[in-house]
Amino acid sequence: MKVDNLVKLICQNHSFTREMFKGGATKTDVERMCEKAKPQTYQKKKCKP
Repeated sequence: MKVDNLVKLICQNHSFTREMFKGGATKTDVERMCEKAKPQTYQKKKCKP
């Protein structure tokens, strides 16, 4: 139901703002997760034969 409402608003060219969406990850959260994942990714690649 919520998705249908979003699709309808998008089709009507409704303008959305950040305040309309509660929760989720911030840009800082995503950057922090990427930095944390980088060392693990490199370790996994080095271990492969």
